[in-house]
Amino acid sequence: YLAVTAARATRFLGPAAADVLNFIRAQQLPGGGYPDRGGQPDIYYTQFALQSLVALDAHQPLPAPFVEQTLHDLAQLDLVHSASLAIAAALTAPATAPQRQALLRHIESFRAADGAWATLPGADFGSPYGTFLAIQGLEALGHPTPSLPDFTGFACSHGGYVNQPGSPETSATVTATAAAVACLWTAHREIPSATAPWLTDLFALHIGGFRVAPNIAVPDLLSTAVALFALDLIGADLTPFREPTLSLIESLWDDSGGFCGHPVDPKPDLEYTWYALLALGCLGGVPSAQ
Repeated sequence: YLAVTAARATRFLGPAAADVLNFIRAQQLPGGGYPDRGGQPDIYYTQFALQSLVALDAHQPLPAPFVEQTLHDLAQLDLVHSASLAIAAALTAPATAPQRQALLRHIESFRAADGAWATLPGADFGSPYGTFLAIQGLEALGHPTPSLPDFTGFACSHGGYVNQPGSPETSATVTATAAAVACLWTAHREIPSATAPWLTDLFALHIGGFRVAPNIAVPDLLSTAVALFALDLIGADLTPFREPTLSLIESLWDDSGGFCGHPVDPKPDLEYTWYALLALGCLGGVPSAQ
């Protein structure tokens, strides 16, 4: 559903989608990988680039030696990079059956004692974020979604979610909440009625976009994209967020064709470009008010 949603971004981009596409293609490194913000090949940024190409209907599943090499280095990967590898491998030359099984076992090794996934192995408790990553990785490997916890221990009375059980409710974030919503939606579980209002309260009406937490003043593109995605899954009306958020996204659009992460970030990158597409895709499903 992430890919389908992001693909709706082209409704807003129109011919300018070519500028975004050129930015992504210009980042590709020898070996088929894509760089992090420091210019080094990184599987996390590579999967964002590949997913963006899919959203722009410009992806070709070509062999990528960088992805192939990363498949041989599983022991060094945390859950974030393992899930990223599963996505990247699915979007390049298909991994062999033994490679898929090895990657599946590696992702399963991050499952915590409570049934959720943690970003590091051997944990007693997982997290909404870790579980959301694992679901994406397993889906990319063609593995059915396993039974998931209901994240009751992460839910706050105000409707938000924390990423660690027992954390104070003031530490709830948009990212943890959106991850929990996505997991609950995937598992066909009930989403608390207070969650949509809590997310809505983090909308920065004066400049558009969503803040990551109540104590943060400035919205960012990642929080904006995942908040809109979560609200879309819940079935909330996104129309009130549309015009201010489009203005914010446009202000973060660099002349290179890529997107920056927040108003004081001067450097576009592949991660935030993907989140721009996801945010635009969420808003692409909203009828124009004009």
